[in-house]
Amino acid sequence: MGTTIRVFGLVQKELEQRVWVSLVSSNGRLLVEQQAQPNEIGWETEIPIPNKVSGAAWMRAAVRSDDGSLQNMYQHPVTLIPDKETDSRFLQIYRPGVDETAVSGFNLFFDGEIKGAAGNQITISIWGDACQKQVARQSFQLGASSQAFYWQGFVIAPRDVSGPGCAVASFGEPGSENWREASVPINILPTTDRDAKGIRIANPPPNSEIVSGSEMLIYGTALNVADDEILVSILLENGRIVSQTPAHTDYWGYFELNVLIPPDIEGAAQIIAEYGEGDTFADGIGDILVVPPPTPTPTP
Repeated sequence: MGTTIRVFGLVQKELEQRVWVSLVSSNGRLLVEQQAQPNEIGWETEIPIPNKVSGAAWMRAAVRSDDGSLQNMYQHPVTLIPDKETDSRFLQIYRPGVDETAVSGFNLFFDGEIKGAAGNQITISIWGDACQKQVARQSFQLGASSQAFYWQGFVIAPRDVSGPGCAVASFGEPGSENWREASVPINILPTTDRDAKGIRIANPPPNSEIVSGSEMLIYGTALNVADDEILVSILLENGRIVSQTPAHTDYWGYFELNVLIPPDIEGAAQIIAEYGEGDTFADGIGDILVVPPPTPTPTP
């Protein structure tokens, strides 16, 4: 984002037809569009990448007639990433991932990184109808900071919405100088779909360092598991299970629990959350690193 890239390719078209290149966000925002120029083997152009919208997007090349009518189109997926070193204002979504499953009536977890949020507020939302209609949203205040920092939140997918959609985070007024947006495509499944399952571990974030002998807060969402129990385990690399604790989900699949990390362990470990068996089985895994407590500084 904020740079210019060369886009080029091949084409078969009529002489009077033109190649147009555009960059479109996953929720359908047209970010850039311009006509390509012919070269020795096909066509090429240089596209300026705006710094307003991050996340999944499409680079599209279209053949158009003189009257502008579309004759053919090819699109290639790209990921738009902010320049964190130089940009004073940006927004990123880490989760949900591209094409992640959401389930109607259950929490969808969002997290990412943010800097320079207008009014120190962020809005996270779910868009249905192939990303054309906002169907759920949640806004909340952030801590005031001039530095980039991690954020997270939950939105409940409506029970009457299913199909292709988008997860969107934003701040500021669309089109204004301080506006930023991040989006990824998701797939919203009804509760009756056999694939409408899974467990998302929201906290601790992936690859977090946890001090041995301390208490760890675990929370997340069990998709399509309302008011029921799941089992949460801590598994070491050598296969040793050091903790197994049941957790109860609420009506929207949210669960949380505190787990004591034994003082005698160290190294890579996994949080494994499980539910059901056979066709109803679902699980989720989170990676952590257990580190020893800091060595006390000797008193002079």
